[in-house]
Amino acid sequence: MDVQSDLENRLATVESQLNEITHSCAHCPGGPHPMTSSGPRPAFMAALSSDPFSCFPDSPLIFDNVKLNVGSPYDARHGTFRAPRNGTYFFAATLTASPDSYFHMKFVINSLTNEVGYLYADGQHPDFLERSTSIVVRLNAGDDVWIACIYDSHVSGGHSGTARDYHSHFEGFLVD
Repeated sequence: MDVQSDLENRLATVESQLNEITHSCAHCPGGPHPMTSSGPRPAFMAALSSDPFSCFPDSPLIFDNVKLNVGSPYDARHGTFRAPRNGTYFFAATLTASPDSYFHMKFVINSLTNEVGYLYADGQHPDFLERSTSIVVRLNAGDDVWIACIYDSHVSGGHSGTARDYHSHFEGFLVD
């Protein structure tokens, strides 16, 4: 066996051992790989930074100001959460309508026709109006969850760096 082959074999053995240790050690620096069942539970919270944010039927409501993203299950580019593993998940959303504006939104899993929740505010209110709802669902690894507009809607977002960052937000986590 030549020196290069011997080194490649040793390196492969060390990489394999390191991979095994990383996946089995919940208290190791960096923790276990987030895709393993012993890894940290996926969790996220993202807020809407646009004010106002207008959307059209079937378009996603994209919460672009990520506050927490343990295991990176939330994609702020598309406004979607992708389940990294099978399990029961909790999701919640709080949306704010500015005076006399309205929104009609739905939680969906994998397709716009698979509606699993609803959140709305009608337009006849003289002040800001905040609405919240939550859902608990069973997901398979790879399932996507997002909030989509049902009708033309207007949602009040935040202004980065202020308390108004939390006017409208979407969050979720793995329960078990």
